[in-house]
Amino acid sequence: MKFSWLILAAALAVTGCVRTHMTDLALPPPGARTKQGGAENVGLKVSVADKRIDRTNIGYGSSYASPETKFMVIPNQPIDGRIAATIEAEFLARGYRLDEGPAFLLVDIERADSRAIWYLARTAVTGDAKLKATVLSAKGDILYSKAYQAKEDATNSVFIGNYDEGKEQLEKILAKTIRDMADDDRLIQALFAANRR
Repeated sequence: MKFSWLILAAALAVTGCVRTHMTDLALPPPGARTKQGGAENVGLKVSVADKRIDRTNIGYGSSYASPETKFMVIPNQPIDGRIAATIEAEFLARGYRLDEGPAFLLVDIERADSRAIWYLARTAVTGDAKLKATVLSAKGDILYSKAYQAKEDATNSVFIGNYDEGKEQLEKILAKTIRDMADDDRLIQALFAANRR
């Protein structure tokens, strides 16, 4: 649902200091990907855990005219399931086989945050994400571990405010972070190594 900036600013000012907006995290699908040679022989199990201190929200929004008044963006479902599904889709698109191992990709969500600040004729948005990935062998040996993170600001030049603008920026950044993970040659080498053990 969209609101004009003036209506949104007035609503936030009148109704108190903190409000909530319930929403769904909807990461974009990976799209066309080049198949990784030999990936069909790699059995991969993905597991995602939300390690954030505050797992109740994925950011906030506010009006420049009333910065003390905010609304928190609250996901309808825990975000670990949605992120796990996106990681699986990314690796499936590259030809990997989702299975019960022998390669285990454990991903910790360390940061998933967004900001949206409404000005008179634009919205400043920020998406900020950090995912730590660890590749384990079937025996539990750590073969590789790395944190993937990205933070990006953008400006939406429209005369409307949308409660989901910050969340949509976060979705783009999370998708980029997951793509960076799947593009990491050393992580891929570790997945193959786990299947040779």
